[in-house]
Amino acid sequence: MKFLSFIIFWACFFLFSCQNQPNSGAKNKKVEHYISSDHSSLSFLTDWHDNPDLRPNLAIKDWLGVYEGTMKMYALNSPDTPHWVKLVVEIDTTPVVNQWVWRVGYTSSVYGNVVKDYKLVQPDSFKGTPQYWTDENNGILLQNSYFDNTFYNFYTVNGSYYNCVFKRFGDLLFYDIYTAAPKVVSEYNQEGFEVKSMPVFSSQSAVLKKVK
Repeated sequence: MKFLSFIIFWACFFLFSCQNQPNSGAKNKKVEHYISSDHSSLSFLTDWHDNPDLRPNLAIKDWLGVYEGTMKMYALNSPDTPHWVKLVVEIDTTPVVNQWVWRVGYTSSVYGNVVKDYKLVQPDSFKGTPQYWTDENNGILLQNSYFDNTFYNFYTVNGSYYNCVFKRFGDLLFYDIYTAAPKVVSEYNQEGFEVKSMPVFSSQSAVLKKVK
């Protein structure tokens, strides 16, 4: 069971998913497509491209600071859960325009102290859209979409699916990561309509408080 917890713990370090980008016009249409017409943030997102006061770098400025808390980690069918990990997240500016420090520190009685120095980057290809890369400084780039004061990302690690939501509310930062196995446990396919169900086998959740 400790080996399973170890795999889940390290997989969490892949924080944010990588894919080729369409042209800027297509990207703006995608933003509008994914947000329903009655969503309170629709006008905010559709105006983002043309209004300098609403662009992503201004939104990220509200996230700057140091956040601390405890992450609870659950694993399906594991008697060792929950596993508790102290979490510290530091978000800061850098000398490079449209790049920010995203430093994550983990403290665990099982795995000791681990620090991950990531960067949050918005390259020119994402300019005018709520999209970012997380650069893990090891060749891994993970794509984020930023809606309603929340970062969303989705990626795979060795076939397992990771769905991550990072939301800021005032001085609180909410982390939620859910992992699904690639095994299909239920399937429906009729007249071209296909539904597949995969089991969620782990979750990691934390509420972090801004300390400075």
